[in-house]
Amino acid sequence: MKIRRRFLCIAGLLALMAALASVWGGLAYGGRNPLASAAREYQQLKAVEQAIFRLTNEARRQNGLPPLERDRDLFRVAWFTSVDMLHRQFFSHVNPDGATPKDRVQARYTAEVLMVGENIWSGTGSGHLEATPLPRLIVDSWMSSPSHRKNILEPSYTHLGVGVAATGKDVRATQVFVRLKQ
Repeated sequence: MKIRRRFLCIAGLLALMAALASVWGGLAYGGRNPLASAAREYQQLKAVEQAIFRLTNEARRQNGLPPLERDRDLFRVAWFTSVDMLHRQFFSHVNPDGATPKDRVQARYTAEVLMVGENIWSGTGSGHLEATPLPRLIVDSWMSSPSHRKNILEPSYTHLGVGVAATGKDVRATQVFVRLKQ
């Protein structure tokens, strides 16, 4: 819970910094504005998340499946997972505390969850936040892996959340799939 609160505080601070950046402009930093840069990176990450969501549903439609619904709580779970992997320097479906994807979903989700699936991706390199090639690279790599492809094309899943986080040149992406009890 401490980590989640810390990340919520960080997200709130980023939003505040973005607002301040638009007010201050580059004046205080001699034409360079680190607040504006952080706000731009945050917006780029959100664009990558949305593109991954769209490409995932495109793959489902191409395979005769209905699209997954966007779920704000699942986007948060996915984002926390990506940030946690970067912060604690691990890459696994089970975090260092032993929490599984199902544990993380059930801790945040109020509806009864019947199925949970997760895809994770890790990459390093410059230009990682280019909104067009990165989402395609991530989704294509998942579609090339039988277990990840199975999650994307699982007909029972109804909802999806996507979270992308970056620190320096390191990027983590997470998809969280669920089937909710109707």
